[in-house]
Amino acid sequence: MQNTRWKIHSGFEELKPLLFDIQAHFSESDSFIHDARNKLKTIKHNGLDIVVKSFKVPNLLNQFAYAYLRDSKAKKSYVNALKLEKLHITTPQPIGYIEFHNSGLLKESYFLSLQSHYDFTIREVLLNREWLG
Repeated sequence: MQNTRWKIHSGFEELKPLLFDIQAHFSESDSFIHDARNKLKTIKHNGLDIVVKSFKVPNLLNQFAYAYLRDSKAKKSYVNALKLEKLHITTPQPIGYIEFHNSGLLKESYFLSLQSHYDFTIREVLLNREWLG
């Protein structure tokens, strides 16, 4: 039996149907940003450019842990984006996340945000840390 856990940011409620059908939208998109352990794709929907991050299906032990003991990576991505917003740190606008569970275990999870165009990457920020003091 499949069930979901999800959250959508206020102001994006109209994207709830997209969130619940994200598996199909994600598989149909061929617009990759990153294709490795986790996959990032862009999806155009209702005039919005949306970035969707699909997290690797965890091993069996972590499927259980993410279902019962700790937050999924998708949920953590959403919560961390909200924290960055509160601190007035530039980050893509979070839309929401969804987790798909089957037989009580986490199987798939996705994080959605608006696409932002920056002239730097987080890797460049971390490599150039003199701003830390």
